[in-house]
Formats: sequence, C-alpha cells, structure tokens
Amino acid sequence: MTGVEQAENGSFDEIELNGVTDKVRRDIFERIKRLAGYRPTVAVLGKTGAGKSSLGNALFGREVFEVSSVRAGTRQPKSLTAAILGVDMDLVDFPGVGESRDRDEEYRALYREWIGRIDVALWVVKMDDRVLAPDIDYFEQVIKPAGFPIERIVFVVSQVDKADPLREWDLRQHKPGGKQAINIDDKVAQLRETFGVAPAQVVPVSAEERYNLESLAERIIYACPDEAALNVARALDSDMKTDVIRETVLGKAWSFIKEFYSNNSDEIHAAIAAIIAKLLKNGRR
Repeated sequence: MTGVEQAENGSFDEIELNGVTDKVRRDIFERIKRLAGYRPTVAVLGKTGAGKSSLGNALFGREVFEVSSVRAGTRQPKSLTAAILGVDMDLVDFPGVGESRDRDEEYRALYREWIGRIDVALWVVKMDDRVLAPDIDYFEQVIKPAGFPIERIVFVVSQVDKADPLREWDLRQHKPGGKQAINIDDKVAQLRETFGVAPAQVVPVSAEERYNLESLAERIIYACPDEAALNVARALDSDMKTDVIRETVLGKAWSFIKEFYSNNSDEIHAAIAAIIAKLLKNGRR
C-alpha cells in the first residue's frame, strides 16, 4: 500500500521514512493522527438577522450542516452531524448580540462559559447595520476580558450584495459595482477602526451570491490554531479548498509536528504534505 493510499485509509504506520528511527516515525504519525482526530469548535457571533446561518451553510455545505443554536438556558450545544470522512466539528451559532435586554446577562454568561472552547470565531455584521453599539459592548465587555486571542476572530461584513446602490450589483459576475465597492470598502474600514483589528481580519462577503467566500475561507484557516486548521479545512465545501488553504494547513501541521521534532528533512516534509493533501481531498464525501 502506498503512502497516499495509507493516508486515504487513515493508516500511517507502515509508511517508510528513511533516516529516522522507528520511534521518531511513530511519533510523527501519531501527531498526524491527533490532528486528524481533533474536534474543532467554530463560533458564529453577531446580531440576529446578520446572516449567520446562511454564511455557515455556504462555507461548510448546505447539504451537510445545519447551524445549531445555543439558546438562553441551554448550556450544551447541539453537536453537528455531518457527512464528513473522519471529521467531527462543532459549528455553534450563539444567541444574537444585543437581542434581548432581559436576557443580556444570561447571554453574556453563556459567551464567557464557551469562550475557552472556541478555536476560531466569525463575527458577522450586516452590510446595512448602522448600530454597532451592542457588538462593541460584547467585544469590550465579554471577549476582551476573557482573553480570547483577537487574531482568532474574523469579522465578516455580510450581505454586501445589498449595499447601496442596489441596482449596481453585477448579476452575471456576482460582484459589486463601482459605487457599491466604495461603500463596502468604507464598511470594512469602519469595522477595522472600531474593533482595532488588522485589515485582513475583516472580510466582505455575500453568501447568497457566493461572493468572496474563498477569501473568507482562507482567512478562517489562517486564524485557526495549528491543531484545528486541518479539520476545519477538511469540513469546508470543496469549492473553498484553494491552494492558499492547502499551503496554510500544511504549514500549521508542520508547526504542530516540529514542536518535538526539529529535523525539517525533505523526505519527512514531503510525506506529511502527501498525507495532508489526501486528507483534504477526502475530507468530505
């Protein structure tokens, strides 16, 4: 059985690596198995009506996932059941930011309870939303104090096909017209300044028009911790798996492995690359 075939079947123990001891070989492939068995958690935050569910479905496959809701009083999310080869992932849609004054403190407590389990977060803000005070409040009062790494949050400007002027949207090429593009850029700049994040952390998209989803997927994988990137990428819709994502996942996988083994030999790196490529290819049925 070839290394590629073993990668497909999840059996790595018989792959030959010349120039390394049996212990090192076992350790390397044990790390890869740990990556392939890691269960990542992707959080989707934002106001009700921001398009969180449609965005999750567009990224991870409408026929595969239904986004679960964590409601007030519910302390455990509904695990997602997906037709994914060897991938188990939680995609958690939190209660809408600023949705209910009566339940605001309960929602805050729920956010605080979950914050330590989240690998990467998508904070969704609708293109035409001009009231950011609730988002800012949660960001400043809940996310920052909890110590969640800001670089692991991707801010998403959703429904940009509804940007003014509506008539400019290019229905053939599924992209904004000139004045729309300017208004979208202004919204992106507003979020960057408001939340104090890097330019690449704010991504404008339209789930309905499938506009800029690949760029968002690339940013999500970049924001993932090393151990989560592989399985989040495997769970993505096949259209989202760009060369950039493959290279990012490989780099993060190697970072995870080389923590204990610093010999960056061409043979070992090539073997890991072949396994990762096969896992990504077969990530979804």
